[in-house]
Amino acid sequence: MTRLLELLSRDDSDTASIQGIDVVLSAHIQHGYGYLLYAGPDGYVASHGDPASPAIESESGFPAGSGLALDTFTEAIREFTHTGRLPEAVPWRDVGAT
Repeated sequence: MTRLLELLSRDDSDTASIQGIDVVLSAHIQHGYGYLLYAGPDGYVASHGDPASPAIESESGFPAGSGLALDTFTEAIREFTHTGRLPEAVPWRDVGAT
């Protein structure tokens, strides 16, 4: 987990996709926040984070207000890698299908 966070924190890093069976968790770090998008049986949702966190232009496109504190971000990724399900460590909001 430490190495993943180091890689995502680099200025030249983009979004990581952590895939399971019929699910994917997209993870991105920028501006001191961790951003998450989940696509799977529970919907297409973004983490509901700090309202002051900016939108992130990336392959995944993270909405404003979805940035999390890095410890919460880490906890959610750890939970996803253990369960393969929508992490309960963070609140989520529907972002609809694209």
